[in-house]
Amino acid sequence: MKELGSTILNCGLKRSISEPSVFIGDTMIILVHVDDLMIFHQRDEDLSRIETALSKYGKIEFQKGNCQYLGMTITKENDEYVIAQDGYLEKLLKDSKEIKIRKYPIIIKEKNPEKSEKVDKRRYLSELMKLMYLAKLTRPDILYGCTFLTTFCNEPTKNEMEMISNILGYLKMNQKLPIIIRSNPEIRMYCDASHNVYRDGKGHSGCVIQYGGSVLWVSKKQKLVSGSAFEAELNSLYNNMAYLLEIYNFISEIGEKPSVRIFEDNQAVISVLKNGTGKNGSSKYLNIKINYICEVINKNGFHVQYVETKRQVADLLTKPLYDKTFYELRALL
Repeated sequence: MKELGSTILNCGLKRSISEPSVFIGDTMIILVHVDDLMIFHQRDEDLSRIETALSKYGKIEFQKGNCQYLGMTITKENDEYVIAQDGYLEKLLKDSKEIKIRKYPIIIKEKNPEKSEKVDKRRYLSELMKLMYLAKLTRPDILYGCTFLTTFCNEPTKNEMEMISNILGYLKMNQKLPIIIRSNPEIRMYCDASHNVYRDGKGHSGCVIQYGGSVLWVSKKQKLVSGSAFEAELNSLYNNMAYLLEIYNFISEIGEKPSVRIFEDNQAVISVLKNGTGKNGSSKYLNIKINYICEVINKNGFHVQYVETKRQVADLLTKPLYDKTFYELRALL
């Protein structure tokens, strides 16, 4: 990586401050992952210059137009980029036999005592991580289910293996759901949390960041027990603010100045961000987090806006949803 980076730098590009594996030039951007490169360029001579510089490493194969990158198929259709993992998903379903079709990625119900028998831990982790790879890259609709199942990694049982099969059944029914990216001058961040959803009292955070389409999604069990839904939502916003800054700083580096809106469905969180830190015991202990969020918002000119829960996209990443609620929010991803 170090030698390859030096070669690219010698071609007149600069290494991104916010993302070291990205190199930026006046008319070209290069993404590097080990020995795979993705090049966006405006002029053919730029590509020729890079090809000549890289020729010292041996034969270079270029895929122009639609391409494969890190297991993803990236297709440009008119003014849209369509990103999918059709080949990976097809192989995943082919390797899994006798899967029943399911309407939803995860259904949480009382554990069946007859299926409490422990299963092989390695097999469980292998099956789950195959799904997690898909969820992290192109299928945010299954990310909550995958994240929830990671909480059973130490002692998985047949109950959890059945949930993995449930996700596969959902994917079998919903194979063609690519990520679509369109031109848009605005970054939108949706942040949400579910309070006290685990036996240890902890909540679950969800975040979706969109820039013409969903570009980042996060679903995590919270590390701390929150005393209220307000605190759980505030913690989610606090912990996910770093992702927003990373994307905003990178987009600014390549010469764009997008506006930013943060969508929140908790009125108490919006109130404290607009009116300042808490002055009583119920929220005063959260002042450091409140001050940090307010500083990021005010310093960068971000805007916080209320959104109805039924349109809070991140809600899909905080708990299992069913019926039309699930499909309506999935359509907004």
